[in-house]
Amino acid sequence: MKCLKQGYLLGKKKIFHNNNYLNLVGNNNLRHFNVNIYTCEEQVVSVDTSGLVLESYAEDVVKENETAMIKHLKNKIKGAGPISVSTFIQESLLNPAYGYYYTAKYDSSSNNQQQSDNNSGETNQRVIGREGDFVTSPEITSVFGEVLGVWCVDMWDRMGRPSEIEILELGPGKGTLMHDILDSLNHSKYPIFSSFKKALKKVHLIEASETLKEVQKVKLDKFKENIEFKWDDRLEKYTSIESHIPILIIAHEFFDALPVYQFQYTERGWVEVLIDIDDSKETKNHFKFVLSPGPTMATAFVHLTEGPKEIGAKREVNAMGIGYTERICEILKNRGGSALIIDYGNDCPMGFTLQGIEGHKFTDSPLDKPGEVDLSTFVDFSSLKTVAKKFTNIKIHGPQYQSDFLHQLSMDTRFAKLLQNPKLSDEQIENLIGAYERLTNPKEMGHHYKAMVLSNLPYGVNPTGFDSYSEPSKEAFKEFESKESGLEKLTTTMNDSTTSGSSPSKLGPTSPLKKQDKKGKKELKGNASIFL
Repeated sequence: MKCLKQGYLLGKKKIFHNNNYLNLVGNNNLRHFNVNIYTCEEQVVSVDTSGLVLESYAEDVVKENETAMIKHLKNKIKGAGPISVSTFIQESLLNPAYGYYYTAKYDSSSNNQQQSDNNSGETNQRVIGREGDFVTSPEITSVFGEVLGVWCVDMWDRMGRPSEIEILELGPGKGTLMHDILDSLNHSKYPIFSSFKKALKKVHLIEASETLKEVQKVKLDKFKENIEFKWDDRLEKYTSIESHIPILIIAHEFFDALPVYQFQYTERGWVEVLIDIDDSKETKNHFKFVLSPGPTMATAFVHLTEGPKEIGAKREVNAMGIGYTERICEILKNRGGSALIIDYGNDCPMGFTLQGIEGHKFTDSPLDKPGEVDLSTFVDFSSLKTVAKKFTNIKIHGPQYQSDFLHQLSMDTRFAKLLQNPKLSDEQIENLIGAYERLTNPKEMGHHYKAMVLSNLPYGVNPTGFDSYSEPSKEAFKEFESKESGLEKLTTTMNDSTTSGSSPSKLGPTSPLKKQDKKGKKELKGNASIFL
């Protein structure tokens, strides 16, 4: 990367205003700034922005596909110099005029067959789904939400069945996961589910996108008669930190969408990676990565994650995620309960992982088409654990592979039961097996995704799904090999349930264990490569 040419500007920059990055980092990390992140949102701090403004850009260079968002970012850079990676992500995703989550298109084809029985209030959001840019686990199958409903109920049971319980979800997306969790309470025949439903008084959702908030409100409308719903756009606005009511917190694919800072170690020490205008005639790119010529305010964040300190070393710091983790631990410390975090990543730093996602594929560069593609990073669970370790009454469980977590919650048993329904069509059988494979196969979501729980529970109580687990490999991008694929495990479960006296599985040419293709020649195989 090429270093910036130094310009010179001294001034004051308002860095604590509403949703700026520093107000989400814990007190311990900002002690030398004398700022309390929970009470001060308007304080002005003097910042030396030396060297961050360049000389004038080549105005005669005109490039194709210059959208309103690109013009907005260029004007921002021309006015104050290159911007941080964090600012680029926030603008690209959450700018109220041009941001990805605010300008979502709608497409009726985004509804998938797995949701056909629980589409109450569906508004055809394009952002998440098979016809959108990415698909999340709840959009693959409602069984995922049912299983997390089991997690909530069993956690409540292990906590001693308190008379009241609250669920807090971070980044609910379309509201599908919460819908399926609550729906499972209505349809279960087990008394404990009804008891949990009576104890569940409030569901609080943290969602920054006004567009998605409206989608969620419609999706969850049918539950509001018995449950109080509340929305906030930031966790800092959640004020029930010291309530007497225990809480269950769910953060599914939340931390990967938070803005990050990037740093590189040079002869001058750690310097921040910034984003500048690419005004060269040789490329079609509108933006490029550059190195800051000197320390920036964000450079203080580089020590929030661990890693090698040598020339060329790279660090990606999710300062906002670290701040959220501290906030979560504060809530659990005072109220008791557990926080379930499920995301893709590893229990170690992984260098630069920012990526753009469009049409279920990675873009050539994360700087391509800002505002039109989703941006995401791999989660460094080790940095979240470091924060949690500062709280003596918070226990850390995991991270462990998503497949191991789901198997301990008996997801394979649930799928096996569904596949024994004689009324299923061949297409429904194929879709069910494909959904199971995608969620649990080590080469797909099974190992790429990890589950971790932070808890403040009675002495000796482990969280549901973590009674036994093995630590995942810390190799960042290991090609996982499995001795027993997800489909083989599901087959074993179905055979076991048949021999133990349960309802027999379907047999013959339409058996889910030997599903014929349209030509009737090949058996259905697992391991479908549909990770993106």
